[in-house]
Amino acid sequence: MAARMLVHDELRPADLQRRWVNRFELTISRWIGWLITRAWRATSQDAQALIARLSAHLVVIGLFMLAVALSGVRFSGRAWSSASLPYAPTPAATLGDRVTHESLTARGGPRFTGDDSQIVRLAAPLTPNINRPRKDVISYTVQPGDSLFGIAQEFNLQPESVLWANPELKDNPDLLSVGTEIAIPPVDGVLHTVQTGDTLDSIARKYKVTPEAVTTAIWNHLLPGQELPVGQTLIVPGGKREAVVWQLPVTTQASTSRGAGGWTNAGQCARVTVKPLGTGQFIWPSNAHWISGNPYTWWHQGIDLAGNSGDPVYASDTGTVIWAGPNSWGYGNMVMLDHSNGWQTLYSHLSQIYVRCGQQILRGAQIGTVGSTGNSTGPHLHFETRLNGTLPNPLNKLPKP
Repeated sequence: MAARMLVHDELRPADLQRRWVNRFELTISRWIGWLITRAWRATSQDAQALIARLSAHLVVIGLFMLAVALSGVRFSGRAWSSASLPYAPTPAATLGDRVTHESLTARGGPRFTGDDSQIVRLAAPLTPNINRPRKDVISYTVQPGDSLFGIAQEFNLQPESVLWANPELKDNPDLLSVGTEIAIPPVDGVLHTVQTGDTLDSIARKYKVTPEAVTTAIWNHLLPGQELPVGQTLIVPGGKREAVVWQLPVTTQASTSRGAGGWTNAGQCARVTVKPLGTGQFIWPSNAHWISGNPYTWWHQGIDLAGNSGDPVYASDTGTVIWAGPNSWGYGNMVMLDHSNGWQTLYSHLSQIYVRCGQQILRGAQIGTVGSTGNSTGPHLHFETRLNGTLPNPLNKLPKP
């Protein structure tokens, strides 16, 4: 008896596994055979042929599935594991004194230790990015190369929501500059600071929403019937308002007052006589014919063209220079041409200006170079077309690239 036990103990784990699998397969085969025999005797000869074929297929499929299921099982005393178990080694420092670093192997190796009670959890190499709504307004520092459009896209917001959340931008995305701290709302809408006399109804009417949109916004923490605290900033989800567009100041004198970003309006020309020179046919004002930064939209009524600092900037049509110098609206060094046919063109963020006030410029002549002056996050050319006070899309007037 002792000899038989010794022989059994000396069997390798693989031999024990194979013996157990053989016995299990034999039992399954006998059971399936018994079922087939009973069914065979209970049916007609025509049905027997069909049953024989189906049974043969079932036996093959069953044995294949059994072999696959049992192939990953390993036995070693009381400890066992399967390749499908979601466990893998983690640093030994997190497991206490019972597990040493040597007892753990690289991912894909043994997934158990000598201690049966200690199972090592699988380390997830990637943490899922769960898209939860942010709880409040956050701050973002503008980086080189940023545009309002890109920042809004990064936070899954509409660009105008970022614009409206930052009154210091004056509805002008060209006032963005590197290092500026801007507010990022948690949802699309408007930020409103409560003023004396404000009510839920007046705020809702102003931003074209219902009062419930303000009271049910979880970020506002408003209680039913609560009086609005003066000075509190409210988030108005879905709120909208009109944009303010900068227009050329109507004055007969050049202004020297300092404005946003330290720039002045010294570039404005005084008492310029505009001659009828415009052809109505526009050309691209730069060598680059693609957008880099903000596209044309109702909150950015111009286009940002790609370019490197020092690249040439051309007059899009023949006209008279009515602005040649700094601008307080964030455009930096700017040139504006009046084409005397209702059209004006604007070129901003220039590093160099090659024209002067009142000068008549032919279409295609170089008027300056691409730069990043004013409020800008990188070299580009901001280009606008203006028609009798409106700002239509320049792409509708430029030839196809």
